[in-house]
Amino acid sequence: MALQNQLLIGNRRATSGFGDCSSFLPGKPSGTRAQRLATRRSLLLWGARANLDASGGFGTDLFTETRAAGGGVKTENRLENVFGSFDGGMVKESKRTLEFVKYQGIGNDFIMVNNLDFSEPIITAAEAVRLCDRHLGIGGDGVIFVMRDGEDYQMRIYNSDGSEPEMCGNGIRCFAKYLADLEQASAPRSYKVLTLAGHMILELREDGQVCVDMGPPILEAPQIPTKLAPQGEVVKAPLDVDGKTWLMTCVSMGNPHAITFGQEGGEGLNVDALPLEQIGPLFEHHEVFPARTNTEFVEVFSRNHLKMRVWERGAGATQACGTGACAVVVAAVKEGRAERRCTVDLPGGPLEIEWRESDNHIYMTGPAKRVFQGTVVLEN
Repeated sequence: MALQNQLLIGNRRATSGFGDCSSFLPGKPSGTRAQRLATRRSLLLWGARANLDASGGFGTDLFTETRAAGGGVKTENRLENVFGSFDGGMVKESKRTLEFVKYQGIGNDFIMVNNLDFSEPIITAAEAVRLCDRHLGIGGDGVIFVMRDGEDYQMRIYNSDGSEPEMCGNGIRCFAKYLADLEQASAPRSYKVLTLAGHMILELREDGQVCVDMGPPILEAPQIPTKLAPQGEVVKAPLDVDGKTWLMTCVSMGNPHAITFGQEGGEGLNVDALPLEQIGPLFEHHEVFPARTNTEFVEVFSRNHLKMRVWERGAGATQACGTGACAVVVAAVKEGRAERRCTVDLPGGPLEIEWRESDNHIYMTGPAKRVFQGTVVLEN
């Protein structure tokens, strides 16, 4: 019977039941031919695929490693990753790891992943849910994948519940900062980015702010989508939620938004006093929103200053929502409450929003910051 042996690999020891495998480490004698053949035969019986050089020793490439810069799935091409880790003669499957960088845009936080070499996200939606868990994972409102679109870039997102939204305003500002960090580019710098809501133009400014051309708002009910009206715009439409009638204006920024400034016959909202965790899900899952909806509750300070809280589809109550802030300004203009250029206060901080008459596009300006980076083991 083969003896148990302790192999020193890097700074850790692994136990093997394959006989004296230490003779195969680089820089060690290769052992007798009988020893080499016996060890090879044992490895084959375990189903391991060894990369052996002509002398019977392990090729030196087994002791190299490769990784994607700025985040990505890390492949360690080491001895223990070829055979798994050794424990009492049993082969254990090696672990997949993910390198990531955490960014936040006024409190809306995202796990950024370098996905440039792949056409689909390199982790699953279920893995994204685990990573976004604030107690058992990294913590975040979503995972954002940086991908290619020809010579330009593409952004894909998994929400913290595993769903995939069309677009994320704060996320795309983080995307711009992440790209600049990857490229080691200095401002001013612009990017064209494909999202599920279409192409966006991002401008990284010298003051550190990111301005995003969010395109025109969508106001036709079937395209938002909402059943609050069969056709046309939805402005101050009554909606019954838990026995109370709210007045809703609906806007799509590539993703659906339902905006309210208060209840029918009521006074203006004090958004800080709202039981958002209770009422938010009732709006999100209401039957008049076939694709669910983001819901914004808005308080008006002046015609150029608004305050909002948001219940995000797929993420719940968050510190900020960039597309939501854009939709809020459109709704405020449609209801005659505000001008086309406003400061919108969110729990995480303010955004500057402008709905230009000249091109009907909405421009969002705000910060995005790198928080930390790391490597996490993905569960099998």
